[in-house]
Order: sequence, then structure tokens, then C-alpha cells
Amino acid sequence: MKIYQKKDLFLNKDNIDFLKGYKWDAYWIKHPKAHRDKTGVYAYLLKINLKNRASFKIHISADQRYKLYIDNKFEGLGTERSDLNNWAYDTYKLNLKPGEHSIFVFTWYIAPKDHHPIAQITAEPGFILCTEDLPKETVSTGFAPWKVIDLSLFYPIYKSQFDRNIFTGSRFGYKGKDFPLGYETGNKGNWTEPTLLSLGEQRNMSYGGTYSPWQLKPSTLPPEKISPIKNITILYADQSRNPLKDRLMPRKNIIKYCNLFDNLINNNKSITIPPHTTLRVILDLNNYYCIYTTIKTTAGLGSSVNIAYEESLYETDNHNWFAPKGNRNEWKNKYFAGEGEVIEPGGEKHENFETPWWKGGRFIQISIKTEDTPLTINSLKFKDTHYNFKWESYFDCDNKKWTSIIPMLKRSIEMCTHETLMDCPYYEEQMYPIDSRISLHNYYISEKGNSLPLKVIDTFHNSLEDIGMIRSNYPSSVRQFIPGAGLFWIGILYDYALFGYDLKPLQKYIFTAFKIINYFEEKINKEGLLKSPKAWNFLDWVPGFVNGSTKEHQSGISGQYNIHLIYTIDLLVKLLNILNEKQFAERYKKLSHKLAKKVLETFWDKEQGAFADDKDHTLFLEHTQCLAILSDHFQDKIPTLAKTLTHNKNLIETTISYKFYLFEAAKKAGFFDIFKDKINYWLSLLDLGFKTTPEQPEPTRSDCHAWGSHPYYFFLSGILGINPAESGFKTVRIKPNLFDLRSAEGAIIHKNGMIKVKYKINKKDLSGEILLPKGLKGTFEYKGKIIEISPGENKIKI
Repeated sequence: MKIYQKKDLFLNKDNIDFLKGYKWDAYWIKHPKAHRDKTGVYAYLLKINLKNRASFKIHISADQRYKLYIDNKFEGLGTERSDLNNWAYDTYKLNLKPGEHSIFVFTWYIAPKDHHPIAQITAEPGFILCTEDLPKETVSTGFAPWKVIDLSLFYPIYKSQFDRNIFTGSRFGYKGKDFPLGYETGNKGNWTEPTLLSLGEQRNMSYGGTYSPWQLKPSTLPPEKISPIKNITILYADQSRNPLKDRLMPRKNIIKYCNLFDNLINNNKSITIPPHTTLRVILDLNNYYCIYTTIKTTAGLGSSVNIAYEESLYETDNHNWFAPKGNRNEWKNKYFAGEGEVIEPGGEKHENFETPWWKGGRFIQISIKTEDTPLTINSLKFKDTHYNFKWESYFDCDNKKWTSIIPMLKRSIEMCTHETLMDCPYYEEQMYPIDSRISLHNYYISEKGNSLPLKVIDTFHNSLEDIGMIRSNYPSSVRQFIPGAGLFWIGILYDYALFGYDLKPLQKYIFTAFKIINYFEEKINKEGLLKSPKAWNFLDWVPGFVNGSTKEHQSGISGQYNIHLIYTIDLLVKLLNILNEKQFAERYKKLSHKLAKKVLETFWDKEQGAFADDKDHTLFLEHTQCLAILSDHFQDKIPTLAKTLTHNKNLIETTISYKFYLFEAAKKAGFFDIFKDKINYWLSLLDLGFKTTPEQPEPTRSDCHAWGSHPYYFFLSGILGINPAESGFKTVRIKPNLFDLRSAEGAIIHKNGMIKVKYKINKKDLSGEILLPKGLKGTFEYKGKIIEISPGENKIKI
């Protein structure tokens, strides 16, 4: 059983060498032929014989990934993505009976030249396992008699066809005819002794220098949820000889094969494909999934099975990022352009192939080609994986159109939350502060604990560069800088202080926040305004923007960028006051005040009732007005800005992600009625067949971006009106915006329990119940009337 280690384990504490630091009683090991520049799949096996029942922990890690099996039973997988200075290890608690047991570890490594996932940082192929409860000679690598086998009969597949880049890395091919069936037992195949690398080394515990490229620390997240995918629809089958080129559907739908595959997938009945047959079958999973695939075959020597994945089908034969896809539920006369694995069965009995890593998507193409012998497929199964959300929050109301989008919103969050948060599971698997801040709001109201937000905060903190700025994508093997990402990261710190359970960890990150603000402070010119840094200054995927930016935002002096800096400094000042860092708070308060005064002089346009983005007042953005409302320096302008945001048609609109800040501003300034109109965009997504929220307005690259899932948060914080009233969620402020609803109810998670509300509206009268957990009190506000509420049940009638 995988267990969660809350603190670093300084293994072998008494063995401190001031030249070597804290060392594990285990070595990193590898196959003798493994090399950084060679993609490889390697399995490690240890057989142990226990005289007595043994209960013990093992700590395990691999570069790049592993799957752990105890006595041929799947136990867990890793390694949680991070960087070499913070390389994660997992801990398992084993309880084994007397007798012989096997520890089998399947690992894989994709060399940089073979396109490993862009979110993957790596050193070289390696594996380590250590126990703290048994003698090291019993289990620990480098001391116990481990064996290793090279399974590089798996080979990397990477294709950048269709004029679009997929940054999630190579998939694997499998050549069964050369594969030693039954190798897992250690009795078949070319098993050998592994090569020793370096002793395991605890992070930040080396004196005089490090000897290992992997500085180890405990993983911090619980195991992911893995569950079977059911009720799959077989859309289409034909006998295309080259499905990569002949992607149009349908020509002639062969119902016989549709029925066969329905029996195979949904009814667990084996099927046999005759010799000299080509076949393509398209599956609709009917939802978006992050998919592990398992296929079991018999015979079929010389045959091949290609399993490819896709988010959506295309309307044209042009498959670049922004090619049209139309209604996602429609499939006739569309094109499939996905990529995936190739399995070449070896002609033996009971061959079993499981994809090492998952792939996001909704549609799957199975392409089969047989030669002289028939191929029997005994089983074809798909599993879904994502962070194990408990979803303790809920929302309901009598407007069923609104509640109809909740499954789409939740699914977006699930699909973009794994061992890191992700922008999109299909194209990148990368974590960005811009996306993460929005996603974490859904986490705070739905989940107990603080492990995920602290993982996000700490990961970006570890990416800090000597220029004083964090990376915009991390962990990642590609260095990318969007300076505004640093401002969003400070926003994440403040949000954690507002919602988080324990504020002590934030002290560690304050000086990183200072460096980020100082980075921007150095770019304030003689006029007293921020000059846009020389970098990719992404703002929003607004149609007409160049690379997501206005001209001024990218390379000039932007009103929006200046106000974003002011807004962020204001958040930092609040955070510093929460942490009782009054002296620092005063310093940054003066900086914000000085910059705000200059921004008001330069960008405020009285006629438009808005802040311009340029000095000539030719461009006005919703984005700018939202952050001005959310900052602390333009409070007297809020009534004007609220009116402007609801009535001024000259403003360039925010798109799906930045609507988060529009709704936050509306909540603060009292014009939350705007939510009723803007939510129609999400309703339109259902009409287009979306199962998750897209990256941007159509045509979109990605169909799954969690930064569009924020209406779920606003159902609870905006409509039901449940919000923290002070840091650490010590008190609550409930101020609903019920529009023309007749009933609404819901709940969010709090460290003390659940906050539940239930409202009924009869004409102008409101009645309801508010249930607060033990130790939590606050206020309820409706139509200008404020009522004190206490732990337990509170009856409301206004």
C-alpha cells in the first residue's frame, strides 16, 4: 500500500559523512547498457524468502518512471514529476507472509533525442529502492541480489505529422516476436546484474558536495484514481489499408466489425481477425479521459495493431492546431488525426501489452493489419486516471441549464490534475501559474488538505532563475519565461493564505515573491511606469491579439500590465500583513501607491470611464478594468468601472480563462448579474458536444483546459455567496447573488467540516438554512441586511 510521507525521511541518520551528507542505504542502479542518450525499457526483479511474516516500508524512485508489482500484483506507480534537485520518491507499506516473494519493477526512460515529454526533467536511466526496517542486504538496491533485463524491444514512436506539435512525448511500440514471454518470473530472458550508480542522497543534506544527480524528497500527493472506462460506442469500421493517409469517415461502415468490437470491448468476448485483413475501427468513449490501454492477444505473427488517440475529429484534411472540428458529437465525413502505440504480436499465446503512460482524448482508432495467420484479440480494455478528487462540494438550483454544465466543469478539472496541475493533457501536460491559480480555487472549495496547492507553490518556487523570475512552465525540460506568470504565482500565495489550513509554509516563499516584484521594479522607467519586459508577455487568447498580447503589453508601456503589477503588489501587501511582516508590507505599499498614481494620470480616460492600454487611449480591455477593481488603489473608480464593464461596447472582451477575473471583479463590485449573460458561453459548449472546457474560443487547439472550469467555483462563491472573510478561512462571509432563481443550495469544504446553504425565494422574500461547522462563525448579507451567523444551524428569513 502506498502511503503519504509528510516529512523528509533522513534515512540512516547515524551515518553522516561531512563530505557526503545524508545517504540512503541503497544505490541507484541501471542496466549495464542503459545510457542517457538511449531510450530504454528495463525491468528489475528481486526474489526474497522470508522465514517470518514481515511488515516493512520501502522507498522507491526511478528516472523516468516505474510501475511496482509485489508477487505479480500491481502496487503503484511513479515517479511524481519534479526536478533533479527535488526528485520524488514514493513510500509503500508491505505486509508479507513467510515464504518466497517477488518485487518486480517495470521502468522506462525516453531519451531527450527521442522526444521525451516536455514536462519531464531527467538525468539518465536509473532505479532505486530502499528499506528502513530490514537489513539492507534483504531488499535495498546495490546490496540485495537484484537482477535487470533490457526490454528495449519496446521502441519510441514520435510523429509530428499533421502540422501540429504534440509536446507529451513519444509513445511506445512493441515487437512481440523477440519478446521473452514470462520474463516477469526471472526464468526467461537475458537477466543480468545491474550497474551501480550513486548512493541515494537526501535533498539539501550534502556537506561538501553532491555525488548523485537525484536529490531525493518524499512525494507529496496521494495515489491517482484509476478506474475502468465503460459503455464505449463503436462508431465506425472500414478496411482502409493506410488509415494515416485515408482518414476520412465514413466510406462504407462495416457493421459486422462494429458488432465484433462491441462484443470485445463491452462484453469481454474475444474476436479473431482473419489472415491478410486490414481493418480500422473508431471508438467514441463518450467523455474525455486520460487513458491507459491494455490489449491481450493470441497468435497473429506478423500482424500489427495501431492504437491512436484524439480529442476531437476534424472537419477538413488540415489538422493543424486551429483546424475546424465542429460539433464534437458528430463524426460522419470527419477525419481522425491521432497518434499512439504500435503493437506487433509475436504469434504466441496470451501476449499482454499495457501502455506505460496515459494519453488524453475522447476518440480512439484501432488499426489492424494481419499477414499469414489470424490474430485473436482476447481483451481490449481502457482505464481512466486522474487526481483522486472527492468532490465534497456541490451546487444545485432550479435553473437546470446552469447545473447541466457542472459535469463538464468537473471533468475539466479532473483531466488536468495529476501529479501536477496541467494546462492540457493532450498537447503539453505542463503546469503554468496562469492556469494553476484558477484551477486551485475549485480545489479549495472541494477538497480537504493543502498538499496540492503547496506542491504547486513549491514547484514554481524551485524554478526561480538568477534573473529574479520563476519559470512560466515547470517542471519542464524547456526554459520558458512569461514574466506575468510570476505575478500569478504571488496570487497563488495570497489565495493559499486566504483558504489554506496552515500558513507557516508561506514564510519559505516570501523572498521569492520579493525577487519577482523586484524584477518588475527594475523595469519601471523614468516616467514611473512599467516597461514591458523583453519576453513572451502573454495575456489572453483574444482573437486579434498577436501571440496572446496587445502591442503595448508585448513590447511597450501597457496600462493592463501596470495595473496587473499594482494588483499583485496589493496582494503581496495583504499577505505580508497576514504573516505579520509589517515592515516589508509598508515598503511594498509605498511602491504600489506610487505606481498607481502614475497609472491614473497616464491611462485613465474619463470619457470612456475606463483605463486604456496605451498612452494614446485607443485601446480598452476588460482585463484592465477587472484588475483595477480588484486592486486596492482605484476604489473611487469602482462604480464607474462597474458601469463600463456592463455597458461599454468599446472594451475588448476577456476570453474563457480571464473571465475568472471578470467574475471576481463583478463579485466584489456588485454587478454579478453579468454572470447570467457570460455563462451562456459555457452553455454553448454543451451544444457543440464539448465534454471539457477548451483552451480558447473556436477554433481552439486544445479541447481540455481546466482554466475554463471556474464557473463551478462561482456557482458556490458568487451565486451561493460563500467566501472566506479573513485569512485561513477563520470566518465566513455569505453574500448570495440569486438573480431570478427560486431555489439554490450547495456546500463547500472547510477545515472544520462542511459549510452548507439552502435558499428559497418567494417573490422578494428569501428564506433558508445555513449550516456552519464547529468553530466557524461569520455574517450573512442580503439586500443590504447583515445577519450574524454561528456554528450549527442558522435559520434565515429576509
